[in-house]
Amino acid sequence: MTDYQRLFLEKIRFDIQDHKHRGFYAPSTQENKGYFISYENSTAYQFVVANYMIHHNFELTFDSTDSYLRFGIIEKGVSKYKIKNKKMTEFSPSPFIVMENRISGTQSWESGHHYKGTELIIDMSVLKNTLMVQYPELEAFFSLKENFIYYYLPDEVMRILESLKQLTLSDALSPLTLEASVLKCLAVIVEEIGAPEGNNYINHYNYSVIGMNKERTARLTQNDVVAIKSAQMLVLDHLDNPPSIASISRKLFISEQKLTVGFKKLFGQTIGQYVLDQKLVRSAKLLTTTDLSVHEIALKVGYVNTSNFSKAFKRKYQKSPLQYRKLNH
Repeated sequence: MTDYQRLFLEKIRFDIQDHKHRGFYAPSTQENKGYFISYENSTAYQFVVANYMIHHNFELTFDSTDSYLRFGIIEKGVSKYKIKNKKMTEFSPSPFIVMENRISGTQSWESGHHYKGTELIIDMSVLKNTLMVQYPELEAFFSLKENFIYYYLPDEVMRILESLKQLTLSDALSPLTLEASVLKCLAVIVEEIGAPEGNNYINHYNYSVIGMNKERTARLTQNDVVAIKSAQMLVLDHLDNPPSIASISRKLFISEQKLTVGFKKLFGQTIGQYVLDQKLVRSAKLLTTTDLSVHEIALKVGYVNTSNFSKAFKRKYQKSPLQYRKLNH
């Protein structure tokens, strides 16, 4: 356990209750409830399951000279932190992975906040000098951007963490099971990092922060990226009568603002521009692969007025539909 964790547990008035093969920390007063359970393997890694309430505002300063790989699931709660001179940000409910390297700053909590989460913390020096000797493929972790929080974990890793949590709460987690689970999590994440270009971690870094307006930014999570790509497929499947932004938002559980701004970030066009462009791309294909009339093709891609269709087509391809067919049919 780090000095920072010990100081934090003192702040929320938790005392150690049980030693055994784990550290079980609970409130020192009866009116408080909660727990902080920590399994540790020497200095190699730490597995934490926590559930507690914050009963007073406080702030802690951290100044670490070490490097850690941290990943887990925050189920509930928000804490604010500021690293050196960077803008204050929040750690909020989500799966996450971060490679921390010598960070310093402050972290603050507010009274009334309920925190609940599961986390694995691995010493990067152990990963590099011990585990990588046996498993060279673990070098993939060093391709992650340092001190950048990726709000994504593979589904299999989240299932493993949930299983470890349930074993922990029933006091049935053995050191061997934990050790095997740590290695399995690392293997699954490495496979994801090493996927072809466009994998979830590369996408997540490229698209993570988007400008909502001149004064406000938002974090595009991996789930948001998946939703936006699903929105693209919805639009393509219904080009003749595309769904509204509001209906896509409701269907895919993403805010309208994130959907519209994120779509332009990922695809370089607004949803409206994308719809019009794809209608014309499809109509060009129909012109060269079928004998349908221009009017029939216009109707197929959602144009009621053939004249408007022809004008839009010529703006894109610099030729009328019939000229395009003659040259490419």
